[in-house]
Amino acid sequence: MRRKMIPFKESGFTLLEVIIVIGLVGFIYAVALPNFSLNTGSEVATKIGGLSEDIRSAFDYSVLTGKPLRMVFHLYSGDYWLETTENKNVKLGNDKINTDPRPEDEQQRLADFNEEFQKYEDLLGEVVKDSESDEDIPMDTPVIKAKEKLRGPTWHRLDSLEWQKRNLGEYLVIWKMKTEHLDRAMSIEDEGQGAFAMLYFLPQGYVEKAFMHIYFRKGEGEIDQDEAPYTLITHPYEGIAEVQVGLEEIDLESNK
Repeated sequence: MRRKMIPFKESGFTLLEVIIVIGLVGFIYAVALPNFSLNTGSEVATKIGGLSEDIRSAFDYSVLTGKPLRMVFHLYSGDYWLETTENKNVKLGNDKINTDPRPEDEQQRLADFNEEFQKYEDLLGEVVKDSESDEDIPMDTPVIKAKEKLRGPTWHRLDSLEWQKRNLGEYLVIWKMKTEHLDRAMSIEDEGQGAFAMLYFLPQGYVEKAFMHIYFRKGEGEIDQDEAPYTLITHPYEGIAEVQVGLEEIDLESNK
């Protein structure tokens, strides 16, 4: 006796049901996951890697040109750029300073120095004529000759296509930075949004010891404590900047 076959329908999803499921999954991810997307993570890695590469490039540039350099960081905005000087006597001595000057402070210092030094130049009076060649002979003194040394190095920004101003992007902020020539760390917490710090490169093949703590930015003047920060550490004679996940406090006085 033959059994009668009973027809049945195969179960499955309709196109409308698939669309609804995809929409629900997307909504759940948008609500449940952090605000940082895969694209954001890629951008952050690119920016931090770029900073590390820029430090190495500045190290090489200083050696090749024989000129001291410094990388200037505006901590809050994440802006940084490279400056150079014609004065080759820049040294990192034992005398540490309390804070790095802001660009406008340096300009004012230079203007004040020139104004004050003009008084010494005015005391010398007019130039005199050489009786034989009839050429002007400026009056001179040891103080006048030492003007450049007394004034200190004057820095100007490298603004070539290779060395335009850089930025760490909208997701990152340099919360704290300590360098070898400073006797204390510079931080947004202490200095506010106007905090600056500088990293020096010497043509003998040396980038000063330094570390910086880089956080994810949460809001206006806030850092995201839920996201792991980064620590960037310079290696002076290798000219490299190592990036680690997490916070590291480095003893810059150590010879290691």
